[in-house]
Order: sequence, then C-alpha cells, then structure tokens
Amino acid sequence: MKKIFLLIVSLCIFSSVCVASPAYYYSYSGSYGNYMYQPNTDENYAQSVLNLVNRARLAAGVRPLMLNPYLCSRSDIRAGELATIFAHTRPDGTQFYTVLDRRKFHYMTAGENAAAGASSPQEVMDVWMNSPGHRQNILNPAFRYLGVGYAYVPNSEYNNYWIQIFAA
Repeated sequence: MKKIFLLIVSLCIFSSVCVASPAYYYSYSGSYGNYMYQPNTDENYAQSVLNLVNRARLAAGVRPLMLNPYLCSRSDIRAGELATIFAHTRPDGTQFYTVLDRRKFHYMTAGENAAAGASSPQEVMDVWMNSPGHRQNILNPAFRYLGVGYAYVPNSEYNNYWIQIFAA
C-alpha cells in the first residue's frame, strides 16, 4: 500500500511539471504600475518552488500541491506589487486575494506567502519554512493549488520579490 501511495505521489509531482508557468523578470521604471517584464527562460522558479513545497508537504504527511497557471499569473502580478508596498495588501489598499477573479478561478479559501531579498527558490523556501505563519500555509492540508510569482525589480529596496498564492 505504501509503495502505491509513493507511486501516486510521484506521478502527481511529475504531472505538475507539464503545467508549470514561467517566472518573470520585471524592470521597474519608477512609478507604480509601470513594469516591463519578460519570461525567465534560464530557470523555472515556479516549478522549483513547487518541488520544494511538495517535498516539505510529503515529509509532513500532507498531499502535494498542483501548480496552477492562473494562480502563477496572478502571483506574478503580486510579486511585482511588492516593490511598491511590501504587505499582504495591494497598492490600491485591497487585500491580496482581490488579484483573483472568481469568474476565472473558483476557490473556497486562499492564502499568501510573501518574501523579499531571497535570490533563489531554495533561499526563499528556507525563509518561509523558518517562519511559523508561512510554514503553516505551506503545510496546510486544505490547500490543493499553488501559484508562484517572482519579480526582479532593480534599484528597489530588496530587488527580489516572491509570492506564493495557495487555494482550495
């Protein structure tokens, strides 16, 4: 039975590779909302973070998450916004979940992890796993889907900005 479970988990992790969304580099031009971005073709940060999240979830006995392209696209928006206001509220003062359109993605609950300054998926996961609230989101068994966003904003306070959006 244990071997079958591991095989199913391995297939779930392998199949999530096919739906990965590319991470983006952002160039900030100086005023809110004026970002230029290009797909990151060197490394897929979203997939790397998902792999690390699922490794932590499996070690804790929690089912793996699936990477969701819509959540990744919304996470990219949120990561870019962090250079303007590093908070779970958006630059317009609304809560993080307003980036999600319920007509395009149906969910019951959502959570968000934000980080700044980390320069790699492993580094940002170390930060999140060493923070009780962020760790709780990562290991929350209610969540089924994950979106990962990354923004590089030169000449900003932290340069590197990361978001995870979880949904169930």
